[in-house]
Amino acid sequence: MRALLATIMALTFIAPIACFAQEPAGCTVEGVTFARTVAVSSADELIAALADARPGDLVELADGSYVLDGPLSFTCQATAEQPLVVRAQNRGKAVIEGTAGIIVASSSYVMVDGLTFRHTDDYYAFRFAASHHCRLTRSHINLDEVAVDKPGDHRMHWVDIGGANSHHNRLDHNLIEGKSNSGCMVITGGSREELNWLSSRYDRIDHNHFRDFPRGDGNGFETVRLGVSGYSHSSGFTTVEDNLFEHCDGEGEIVSVKTPDNIIRRNTFRNCWGELTLRSTHRCLVEGNFFIDTEQEKRTAGVRLFGSDHRIINNYFEGLKGAAVIIRTGDVEQRTKARYEYEAENDGKLDMTKYGGYERPERAVVAHNTIVNCGMAMDIGDARERYSLPARDCIIANNLIVSDRERVVRLVTEPENWTWRDNIVHRTLEGAEVGIEVADGGMSFIDPLLQLAEGLWRPGVGSPAIDAGRLLEPPIEMDIEGQPRDGKPDIGADEVSDAPAAYRPLTAADVGPEARE
Repeated sequence: MRALLATIMALTFIAPIACFAQEPAGCTVEGVTFARTVAVSSADELIAALADARPGDLVELADGSYVLDGPLSFTCQATAEQPLVVRAQNRGKAVIEGTAGIIVASSSYVMVDGLTFRHTDDYYAFRFAASHHCRLTRSHINLDEVAVDKPGDHRMHWVDIGGANSHHNRLDHNLIEGKSNSGCMVITGGSREELNWLSSRYDRIDHNHFRDFPRGDGNGFETVRLGVSGYSHSSGFTTVEDNLFEHCDGEGEIVSVKTPDNIIRRNTFRNCWGELTLRSTHRCLVEGNFFIDTEQEKRTAGVRLFGSDHRIINNYFEGLKGAAVIIRTGDVEQRTKARYEYEAENDGKLDMTKYGGYERPERAVVAHNTIVNCGMAMDIGDARERYSLPARDCIIANNLIVSDRERVVRLVTEPENWTWRDNIVHRTLEGAEVGIEVADGGMSFIDPLLQLAEGLWRPGVGSPAIDAGRLLEPPIEMDIEGQPRDGKPDIGADEVSDAPAAYRPLTAADVGPEARE
């Protein structure tokens, strides 16, 4: 078994390590001395300045309205040493209005900083198109949406990252709010046909505040979507971290991941209808996220996964109306690039009837999570006849579960060759069912003596969760707060420690244009 654990954990870590080995995403301006400053105060002046933009320029927008009657597209091949910066003189007071936003096309090392986008949603607010090391930062996006009879009648994404050879772009410290029409707040794409459907790579989406996306009409209302199923053979190496999602209720997938090899970490999901979904993807790391519901009025949930070799570790789930961890079945084994066919009559989309819609979940590691009073701790399987391939070879270890519901686990489809190890389950509702039978040592039914501290349920003095876990291979070295774990790790997301905590649930002060960091 130890050899099996080592093999599985090694497989799941290949992609994240590769991602960290790359240079940081996005343009930075620390230490830059600009060659010239170009001051603008009207849309015509802005268009002219960007048409003549050069490496080392600072284009500075005075306070006021910049009315565009179509997308403002420009190109600049700048460098790390001489970036192009387009910046509001006073953050938030240069306002893009009219019918469209800005396109950074075939560019490098361009940063757009501090703008407000309030135009109509006839077009994107911002597009990174076939560019690399470009950045949109500390801006506010709240478009004036076209009036429709139903939200699904008009589809427009607000921020798009994609195009041929797109990589190392960054979207950070923005406030994106108030979307209701169909489309995503943020979407990543790639090269499509011209380069064999390759995903944009090594992008970073961080420290943004996403809020107030009301329930839509069907699919296509994701807050963040990484790729589409057509890119599910192409690694994205995208990092989505340190974002706050509040009342993001557009559809069942708050964040939808459709490219492999991504990192989703340290985000806070507060009172959001839906879940983080690993949809058409493999080898993703989901770590250190907080899923909290204080309203109990929506179908809030945690992580739903398909595909292979995911790691769901060090996450905190509290008060969710739905399940904390959802592991379904599939109708196809892992697809490969060679099995994709894009047909004109299918509008270039993957033909799900030929190649399946959901890939079998396998070799997932679900470890060191804390789950408190959720609708279910885990929801396993699918009753639909088409999805007949059960999840297999998964490891469920060192999780701490407290439940006040009638059933802790819902088992619909028996998984194959699962390992349950060193999980603590405490039922506070008399007569509640566990819902699954596991081998000895898989679950201990004991009160973990949790105490509410700094808004989170943690092991208190004398908790049987302390030092009760066993190391995985390779070991999980930090807990949800960035505190070190030792050779006898605590069960659950939190390690009792005197070390300073680096991470906690995010608030509005930690993200968006005015955040300190």
